Amino acid sequence: VSQSRYLRKVKLQDENFYLVAGTPLQPLVIGRFLKSKLRNSKLQISIHNDPRSWQGGGVKNLVKRANFRFSIHKIDLFRFVSANQREVAKDLYPIPEKKTVVCPIPLEFPSTPTSYSYRSQPSLGFVGRVHSDRGVREWIEIANMLKGFSYLVAGDGPMLELFRRELKGKGRCTWSVQV
Repeated sequence: VSQSRYLRKVKLQDENFYLVAGTPLQPLVIGRFLKSKLRNSKLQISIHNDPRSWQGGGVKNLVKRANFRFSIHKIDLFRFVSANQREVAKDLYPIPEKKTVVCPIPLEFPSTPTSYSYRSQPSLGFVGRVHSDRGVREWIEIANMLKGFSYLVAGDGPMLELFRRELKGKGRCTWSVQV
């Protein structure tokens, strides 16, 4: 109630803007509440995790699924970090294709020299699921441009063997599939 008075006081209800919220519980509930109070606003939700993770048992997952399903018609734009994630979500929920966008998490690399002259050998690491959605091919491409590096790969997944083949003979590689 006090937030509603504050919104009226600053006259945000007459502005056109996007509210960006996460999923599937508190941020989505807050986003929906604000959208109901701000007449000309649109609600965009950012889905960063796998929607299949909400399919497990328990009360918390049941509430997540119900809240998300109940909110779908109120959401103006669904933002996913990968095309695969969008397809999984559309298989599980009635999300209209025209309301979806894929926007990977940006990776910014400063201008990177291709060789270094450090006293110790520099290292480049990859930690996480070794999967196409995690930029494995891009990581291999960067590793192929660099000279004089050692590599650490900590993770497992469907592209692990490709990773091993591509880095074979490129320098010292340390592998850990137990993270």
